Amino acid sequence: MTGPAVAFDQVSKRFRIWHEKHDSLKARLVNRGGGRYSERSALESVNLTIPAGITYGLVGANGAGKSTALKLIAEILVPDSGTVAVNGKVSALLELGAGFHPDLTGRENVYLNGSILGLSQKTLDLRFDDIAQFAEIGDAMDFQVKTYSSGMHARLGFAVAVHVEPDILVIDEALSVGDAAFQRRCAQRITELRRGGRTVIIVSHDLGLVRTLCDRAALFDRGHLAAEGSPGEIIALYERSVHSDAVVDDAGRIRFGNGAARILDATIHRPSGEPPRNGEPTIITIDLGEFDQGRQIAVGVNIRRNDGVMISQTTTRGVIPIPPTLANGGTLAYEIPSLAVLSGSYVLHTWLFDDDSGVLLDAVDHRSFDIEPADASVDGGAVALGGTWRLH
Repeated sequence: MTGPAVAFDQVSKRFRIWHEKHDSLKARLVNRGGGRYSERSALESVNLTIPAGITYGLVGANGAGKSTALKLIAEILVPDSGTVAVNGKVSALLELGAGFHPDLTGRENVYLNGSILGLSQKTLDLRFDDIAQFAEIGDAMDFQVKTYSSGMHARLGFAVAVHVEPDILVIDEALSVGDAAFQRRCAQRITELRRGGRTVIIVSHDLGLVRTLCDRAALFDRGHLAAEGSPGEIIALYERSVHSDAVVDDAGRIRFGNGAARILDATIHRPSGEPPRNGEPTIITIDLGEFDQGRQIAVGVNIRRNDGVMISQTTTRGVIPIPPTLANGGTLAYEIPSLAVLSGSYVLHTWLFDDDSGVLLDAVDHRSFDIEPADASVDGGAVALGGTWRLH
């Protein structure tokens, strides 16, 4: 492929927000129009060039325009002004389940999606076994898609998207719902596509994924292209746009707060030291740095899914005071009798704050981690309900 994979030239896109919509002819005639609306700008005069053969990340807050940009690349939307030039065949993995007919089986949807993307039945027959093997949904391939869990949707959607051999693959947050093993295989396949000269464009709130997989990245802010650069540079800019006091520490972690106290490290593990596992005792260990002995501090911890969705959060406030004896540094442990979080990829986040004033002293994402599934687990979602089935 010669030239860039994608080029935006002064692209703008606006959406109508209807406050009162008149759908019938009578209502339109009586009210002299289709109704009242305002316009929201999703993209404004964006110039962006994405070279061929790289993995490119789009970063920004919700509503920044990232997903709109992907839909323009996939030709699901058209710009109101400007041009979007796309060089090659595009395969898009956008909203969960997009492109799947809920009443068709997985097998039927593979053939439907493949034909829409221009593949013949003969070609699909040759590739079907590879698609099924990658998706790993077993007999569910012959079940209606409306019976699928979010993880099964993601597996099948990604398997189809990468096996149609696109020139450009666009992915919008679709990798966040799979389990840890599937996410690792997706990352490996994205790397293989890049080595084969394909272009991959990713929208994700999982900044670790962007940092690991992407060669370049762009920051979107309220419909504008704010910056382009290396993933590390763009992630740092994004964090600073969210937290004005954000800094990069010696370990390369982005942290924020006034710095009057620091969390040195935090880990999550089973009592044996092994990685956390659903349904088993788990310990979160937090190492504190020095702080003013006269200051009453509190510690907080949360676990987020790698797409930013909060799973659980807790603090020491009102539960256990942090004694002055830890002012020279010490260790806290948060003990969980049985971990209800199901298998997947997560981020451990900790923070310190002044217990009297509430002022944030330190906050940092310590590490991404995987939770292993319990033996023979068939549960889906983020947490286990812990119930028992009984017949009445």
